[in-house]
Amino acid sequence: MHIKKLKVRKVKAGYQTPCAVETLAMLSCWAASKNGSNVQACAESAKALSECMRANTMSGKKSSSTINFHLARLQKIKVLPLMYHISYTVLKCSTT
Repeated sequence: MHIKKLKVRKVKAGYQTPCAVETLAMLSCWAASKNGSNVQACAESAKALSECMRANTMSGKKSSSTINFHLARLQKIKVLPLMYHISYTVLKCSTT
């Protein structure tokens, strides 16, 4: 199905992952300890990761469901009722 008015935004290029260095240090520590039972060896990495994650919480930003956003957009351009009709027709034909 082709939708003329559907637009997709490009991914923002400048996004940086918070706490990537601390996460990598923690994973490296776990890999170096092999069995993962030596908790004391990775305590410093775990503390640094915990502090970084606590400092970088998404405060003030309300998270929203992206699927609901896109369904609302599709409903505005009258594609969604057509999709419901198609799925209903397919279900009706498959049950008979």
